[in-house]
Amino acid sequence: MDKVLFADITVGEFIEYAAITLGIIILARIIAMFFRKNMTSEYTQPVRCECGWQGQISKFAGRCPKCNRPLGQQRASGKN
Repeated sequence: MDKVLFADITVGEFIEYAAITLGIIILARIIAMFFRKNMTSEYTQPVRCECGWQGQISKFAGRCPKCNRPLGQQRASGKN
């Protein structure tokens, strides 16, 4: 651990610096996760079905995954 790697930085100091840097990166990602906005796709839409299911479906061929009822805009079928 006393072996010199760069200039006057030893192996032990390098491991400490690497651990601190990794900790800062992980902490920054956790903090960024709280401030991230929910990105919605231009190809999906939020819907609620009469059967009780709710979630995101395609704008082009939207159907309820629980009861297969047509939902949303269904642009592929020519409806708007």
